[in-house]
Amino acid sequence: MEAISNISEAEFAVMNLIWAKPGLTSHAISDLLAPDHNWSASTIKTMLARLVKKGFLVTQALGKQYQYTALVDEDHISIEYTQALFKRLCDRHQGNALQELLKMAPISQKDIAAMQDILQARAQTAPEVVQCHCMPDGNC
Repeated sequence: MEAISNISEAEFAVMNLIWAKPGLTSHAISDLLAPDHNWSASTIKTMLARLVKKGFLVTQALGKQYQYTALVDEDHISIEYTQALFKRLCDRHQGNALQELLKMAPISQKDIAAMQDILQARAQTAPEVVQCHCMPDGNC
């Protein structure tokens, strides 16, 4: 499997659909994606072929069509994608980025409880100030 950074936004749209409904055919995928994205069936088939080649999807013949199933777990990809994003940010600004995400992300009561547990545990060892790692002297 290639790195998550090699998946385009369009390919993510395809993956999200397949994670939600495993085993869809290319025809069904086209029917579901085309109205919102204005993509042709051949464009979608090209994206599906690229995702298979990259190791994110597997196909299974179903008559004249193929069914597509994800080879990678959505949660795993979400974590990998988030980690890749946060590696690009200065350590001192990651907390602010998390706060902004929390303001806009749809989250459940269960999610909130889990985050509160994590924050309480992290509070025991968290520094007063997070040091910068993007500058040699530690100051940005």
